[in-house]
Amino acid sequence: GEDGAIFVLNVQGLASDDSSAAAAAAATASGDGASRFLASEVVLVQRSQLQKRIEQCKSLRTSNNMLRSQLEDESDKLEAECQAKVAEARERDQAEIQELTRRRDGIDRASNAKARESDRILTGMSTSHCTAAGQLTNLYQRKVEHENERYDALEAERLRLQASIEETSVQVEQQLAREHDQAQRELGRRVAEKDLEIHKHRDLVAFMQHRF
Repeated sequence: GEDGAIFVLNVQGLASDDSSAAAAAAATASGDGASRFLASEVVLVQRSQLQKRIEQCKSLRTSNNMLRSQLEDESDKLEAECQAKVAEARERDQAEIQELTRRRDGIDRASNAKARESDRILTGMSTSHCTAAGQLTNLYQRKVEHENERYDALEAERLRLQASIEETSVQVEQQLAREHDQAQRELGRRVAEKDLEIHKHRDLVAFMQHRF
């Protein structure tokens, strides 16, 4: 218009959905030819307000672009920091894995060395034990053989002594029998002598009584 007013017909985004729905409902309720204007709405806007709105939109777009650029920069920075931290963590993990691997290898080597030393000691002990067992077995066998020989000698000596004892016993019995016979004969002789003396004494006593 001549006063600078601008007529806008149904510019989408300037009117709210609630006001459009209310206008449509009012037109339908009136039932006249105004229903053909339901899809369009006439709004009177000042040029200065429109220019202000346009400047605000440009400012918002600029702010939006700046924020988007800042967001992308922050995202790139965070991504770079994240990648750097991940790389650093991987390096630490790799160093720790290498250290643990080195320790494990050292432990394995020490364990293998101890196992070999234990096997060597056990082998030496087994060899020494077998040698000692063999020596003890030989010593025991020699001792048993010596004891068997000693037993055989003692048994032979026992048999010899037994035979000697039996022979001596026979001889002693024979000697005792001879001495007994001799003693019996000596006793008979002495008894006879005593009887003779007694008889002589009786005869002498009888003679003396008869004479005196």
